[in-house]
Amino acid sequence: MDRRIYVLPLISIFIVVTVLFNPQITGFMVGKPSETKNTVSANVSIFIRKGGLIPENSLVTVYLDNRSSSMNFKEFVNKAGGRHDIVYGEISEIGYNGTGYTGPYGYAVDISEFGIGADVAPGTHNLTVEVGYGNYVISSTTQEIEV
Repeated sequence: MDRRIYVLPLISIFIVVTVLFNPQITGFMVGKPSETKNTVSANVSIFIRKGGLIPENSLVTVYLDNRSSSMNFKEFVNKAGGRHDIVYGEISEIGYNGTGYTGPYGYAVDISEFGIGADVAPGTHNLTVEVGYGNYVISSTTQEIEV
């Protein structure tokens, strides 16, 4: 097996684990070949359905194997650019009253914006993206990638 040419497109990361907000996290990853390490390139994308609400101070966290990095959702939206609507809302299931982002909009930010080292050795790796607020995980998806 020729390890010099590994380009692995992952069609999407679509696991929605929420009933409350229904944001969807997607991504696209490819491994760039090198002699001993590959670089994972990924767009971390979040879609908010119409009527959904993600609190302004939620965190987007990216885990790549044993490394992780977080970004405030407001910062994530600002880095992604594009249109957004902020509304006042209540999420009684988690005790939240306040402003948050609503949809229908999608946002994408390159994994490099998280400052997480994306160089990995050839093999199988886990990439997880979570949106959380306080002690609650609003949405989470994990994708096993092969580089």
